[in-house]
This record gives sequence, C-alpha cells and structure tokens, in this order.
Amino acid sequence: MLSNEIEKISSDFERDSYFRQLSDMTGFDFSNRNQRKPVQRSMRQAQTMPQTLHKPDDGRAQSERAILWMMFVSKNAAMRFKNEIGFFSQSLYNQLSLYIYDVYRKQDRIESQDVLLARIQDDKLRDLCMQLWQDEHRLLSYDETYFNDALNKIHLCQIQDAIDELNSKIRMEKDIEKKKVYVDQRRDLLNRRTQIRRQED
Repeated sequence: MLSNEIEKISSDFERDSYFRQLSDMTGFDFSNRNQRKPVQRSMRQAQTMPQTLHKPDDGRAQSERAILWMMFVSKNAAMRFKNEIGFFSQSLYNQLSLYIYDVYRKQDRIESQDVLLARIQDDKLRDLCMQLWQDEHRLLSYDETYFNDALNKIHLCQIQDAIDELNSKIRMEKDIEKKKVYVDQRRDLLNRRTQIRRQED
C-alpha cells in the first residue's frame, strides 16, 4: 500500500509532503494516520486529480516556508532560526521574520495572524503572511523533528552554495598556497555536510 511505503521515509519533512500529495489524490486526510477521514471534493476535482506522486521540492524555498510555519507557533523556533541561520533567501520572508521577532520581543505567543497584520503595511507582505498562515498544510503546533529537518535542509543548501563557490575559486586560483587554503575549507564543509546528513538518517 502506497501510504505504508511513505511511512518508511525517514525524513518527517519529506514524508509530510508526500502525504499532502496523497491526500489530494485520494480524498483522504492523512494528518491522523490511524483515522483517515475522506475529504470532500467536487466531481471535477476528482476527475482532474494527479495520478502520480512527485518527489517534493527539498530545496531551500520549501524548507524556509516550513520554518516560518514553526515560527508562527513557537518563540523558541524563531529564536533558534535567528541564531543558527539568521536570514532567509527570499526578501519577503526576511521582512516577515522581522515582524515575528518584534512580536516575540513583547510576548511569548502569536495568537492570530491579526497580531502580525496589525503591524504590516506593505500589501505584498500582508498577502504573504495570510497565505502562509491560512495554508491548509500548515502545522498548528510546534514539531521539533519537523523543524530540525527543515533547518538541516537549509544548512545543507548553504553548505552546498559555499562548496560551489570554493570549487570555482579552486579552478581559477593560480597561487598554490591559496588553492590549498580553499581545498582545506572545502574539506571542512564536506565533513560538515556529512555530519548533517547522518543526523537525518
């Protein structure tokens, strides 16, 4: 059974992505694995639903969206991201995170999206906030495993970017001593990447 195969995936982050796709395909709610409730859908939706599962986007964009979901429900998640990563790759995400940090400076919880919307004037940023908050797949409570998985994926993206940059420098550098420095830096990054991947297993 397909759902049983998905359960075997070690990554909570990717497993949830697959289950969201499976829910769209079958009409069943897999948020509670033991009690699958059919989701109401129109005949047209049933006829046009996708017939294959695609590997979820495991890049930085999806991971950052997951991080923002966790920041909505956990001050600890917001502070950890701020201290361990520090910034998002997307400008609007960075701007939204600043408002989240501002709320948490004064209180420990964000009770509703209105708390954020009351502070935000920019229309695009308001739209993003509402889109993320109202996403039907958003987790409504803090899940540390899910958060750590998303955080690790962002770390891996950052490391890969740094490795790619060093590879370019190594190819272009003529000075042997400088090239050795770049090689050593790349080795350290490769070791770090290996450590993170082992944590995911």
